[in-house]
Amino acid sequence: MRVEMYTEKTIAQCLAAINERMQVKGTNSRPGLEGWVEKSGAFSLNITTPVVGKFERRTTLHGKLEKGDGHTVVQLNVPEGADRRGMILIFGAVGLIGLALIGSGNVLLALLLIPLAAYLYIPMRGDRENSESLVSDVQRTLKARSTPPKRVTAEREKAQPKTALKPAASKLAPAKPIAKTPSSTREKG
Repeated sequence: MRVEMYTEKTIAQCLAAINERMQVKGTNSRPGLEGWVEKSGAFSLNITTPVVGKFERRTTLHGKLEKGDGHTVVQLNVPEGADRRGMILIFGAVGLIGLALIGSGNVLLALLLIPLAAYLYIPMRGDRENSESLVSDVQRTLKARSTPPKRVTAEREKAQPKTALKPAASKLAPAKPIAKTPSSTREKG
């Protein structure tokens, strides 16, 4: 999933805030983050959370900070995972493949699909939950928004002249009224 956000902080302030957030110890409500930051504006954050029982999933977010017009653009790339509907479709497909294998006499191969389905479930659900957590954490840390700051959009509007579209004048001459003439009658004789 690609996400683009905007913040009024400078790149240096953003990197300091991210670095500060990585130093915070994890709690039950707010897990700890690991990662790195570069002076160029690139950074990476990862989070590890339990998915099912003792199975955990580590999800990594890669980001880039770039200077914009009076603001900083935050570009994020993170694995999205799958929502409930996507998982149902995937497991339905795996189930149909299993039934086809059983129907063709390959029961052993069909039984091997059960661990495969469990193996697919952990990253799909883990990435879904972790990606939402990572993106919201970056958004909170940088005080970023999904729309550019208002002063930037106002400056852009001032820079671009507004042209009002006027209706095009018709090149056809106005219609002249047609004069009515009395109809002539013929007499047959």
